Amino acid sequence: MKKLVNVVIVLGLVLSAHAVKVKKCGHDHNESYVDINSIDVEADKLSFPGKISLGVDLDVSRDLKGAQIELEVTFKRKVAWIWITIPCIRGVGSCTYDVCKLVRDLTEDGCPDDLTSNGIPCECDKVKKGSYTLPQQVVELPDLPGVMSYLSEGKYKIGLKIRDKAADKDLACLSVEATIDN
Repeated sequence: MKKLVNVVIVLGLVLSAHAVKVKKCGHDHNESYVDINSIDVEADKLSFPGKISLGVDLDVSRDLKGAQIELEVTFKRKVAWIWITIPCIRGVGSCTYDVCKLVRDLTEDGCPDDLTSNGIPCECDKVKKGSYTLPQQVVELPDLPGVMSYLSEGKYKIGLKIRDKAADKDLACLSVEATIDN
């Protein structure tokens, strides 16, 4: 569960910044398994603890049975005139996350109604070919521990790559540029 909180912190920092540019990158739409149509984020101001509203719409072009889904995050912060890669520290920064394990950990007590009511399965093996939409959901952001509080403002470049490790295939990729003013 702790790693899931860290992923939410990183995505919260990225997606609810004041100035955000998001673009698809690095894969041919005709060969990808997952096409992210839109990501909707609403937040008056990002704060930890705090709340953001997040929604997503995507298409999956084939069943994901047997897939080992990973999220590779490359996190860079502008310091003076150069971009510095933020290393993976305690699950925050430039890390690789096992998405299927995160979902399993999140759903130990059952699949949340927000997912089941929208036809979104809680197990990677049960994701079938089709369209999936998660309407805006409020996500609680936890307090940033002392060392991570330095991430609360600045200019960032973030690469988000979703991969199927079992098939050694990129599923989706996003490139994000963000400025966070606290």
